Amino acid sequence: MDHEPTSVEMTPKDAAKSAASKLFDLRIMIGASWTALMIAELIGEKSGLSRFISQQARYQHYEMVYAGIILIGLIGLVTDQALQFFSRFLFPWQGKPVDGFSRGVMATLTYVPRKIYGMVRPRRSPSDPPPHQPPEVADASAI
Repeated sequence: MDHEPTSVEMTPKDAAKSAASKLFDLRIMIGASWTALMIAELIGEKSGLSRFISQQARYQHYEMVYAGIILIGLIGLVTDQALQFFSRFLFPWQGKPVDGFSRGVMATLTYVPRKIYGMVRPRRSPSDPPPHQPPEVADASAI
């Protein structure tokens, strides 16, 4: 039997996990917005990729039309796969394993930001007091 934490028992970390898990459906939302964007572009066709496709179809350059359609599909596929890849790191409690290749990619992508943070982060000297620790909460069952 799973125990659902009450609002008193829920920690800020649990609340953040709960809120972020709702964002896990981001891939589905991006897919729906991508569909709406394509419909709007095809209706408007004043600029962008759909204007290119319409113009090439008007001149019967069908190889360019297919290239434009394939490009739209590739942009959607890359967006979806990137969200799937980064969701392993953003939502580790979802239980998706992180393989060595993914760790290497993330280490490469975050190398410069980590170095910059290391340069601007204030250094602690040995004489500084330890960081503030929150007080221990007494167990309610002991009362």
